[in-house]
Amino acid sequence: MGGFLSTRMLRYVGPVLLLSAVAFSILTSHMQIEASTMTEWALPTVDSSPLGIFVSDGLVYFTEFWGNKIGRLDRSTGVFNEWTIPTGNSQPRSIFVSGDLVYFTEQSGNKIGRLDPATGTFIEWTIPTGDSRPISIYVSNTLIYFTESQGNKIGCLNPATGVFNEWTVPTIGSRPHSISASGDLVYFTEQSGNKIGRLNPATGTFAEWTVPTDNSSPWGIFVFSGFVYFTEFDGNKIGCVDTATGVFTEWTVPTNQSYPHGLFVSGNVIYFTEYACNKIGRLNRSTGVFNEWIIPTNNSYPMGISVTGSLVYFTEYAGDKIGCLTVGSAQGCPEISMFVLFSGTVAVCEAGTSRQASSICPQLPAGRLKPSHLSSSLQSRRYT
Repeated sequence: MGGFLSTRMLRYVGPVLLLSAVAFSILTSHMQIEASTMTEWALPTVDSSPLGIFVSDGLVYFTEFWGNKIGRLDRSTGVFNEWTIPTGNSQPRSIFVSGDLVYFTEQSGNKIGRLDPATGTFIEWTIPTGDSRPISIYVSNTLIYFTESQGNKIGCLNPATGVFNEWTVPTIGSRPHSISASGDLVYFTEQSGNKIGRLNPATGTFAEWTVPTDNSSPWGIFVFSGFVYFTEFDGNKIGCVDTATGVFTEWTVPTNQSYPHGLFVSGNVIYFTEYACNKIGRLNRSTGVFNEWIIPTNNSYPMGISVTGSLVYFTEYAGDKIGCLTVGSAQGCPEISMFVLFSGTVAVCEAGTSRQASSICPQLPAGRLKPSHLSSSLQSRRYT
């Protein structure tokens, strides 16, 4: 916990703290260098626990799970704005920006919320199913789709009319988690059902595909070019299913017990957060080669992720920061990644090999890897 407490003390240096790490990737035997930078901004609200994230027009929007706020960072100035949600202790979780409006789920508030940043005004809609535990949100064709983890449903809100529709997932107790949409179809992960689900809202029909790895806890989701990509939180893998054929592909993350969380597909690569091992990972989906970058703040618990161009933004749940990895422009996948931190220490991670990657992972004590086993000082800020 020493590293975590140290970051708390650093808050008093100034209202906005920037920490940077420079990552050098050795690409060839001729020592070609690919430089990447990592920057962190400390949130104004202490113990706010940023979780969901969405980048729109150069502005970074995020939820503050325990701060009960919607936050926004202007990267160009480093200036934050925060808006307090009307419902107390609502536990805002997922976020989606559509046009000039910001939509989000309220896990404990059992509501869908909307913020107009221009006026600072909120609108909240109560979900018909009580204590449904809304988790993830996605806006498609002006409709707001969301998962109900405890209600075992997929929900839809028409914000123009305030009318809800809900569909019960066929697998009992599936705990639908993350959600995405493509065309007229809605895709989601089933955390306990160990499946990828699809809903056709027009007909109310479902399709489900069982993940090959048992008890993998499929978590984050992203639909891209007809394929559904997802993280396997307990399986320690990145997965993909071709819903046209039902064929799965799985790639094991090099770092053992990394607990991959959020993911974002950008072109030919998949970026993801490694919740337990404090890294940002990248998978080339054509070659199957991984790269990993260590986050400067120890035990930051990276969670949400959003990518725009070469900028990879992420939330640090325990670090109370917004991070950004700027990926270098050199092509190819590095064999060795070297990270030089402010402390002067150097960590070397051999991408694509679990042995070396695992050996330098900032290991956490046994029993503290999963959300339900956070350290005692973080127990009051845990999420499930």
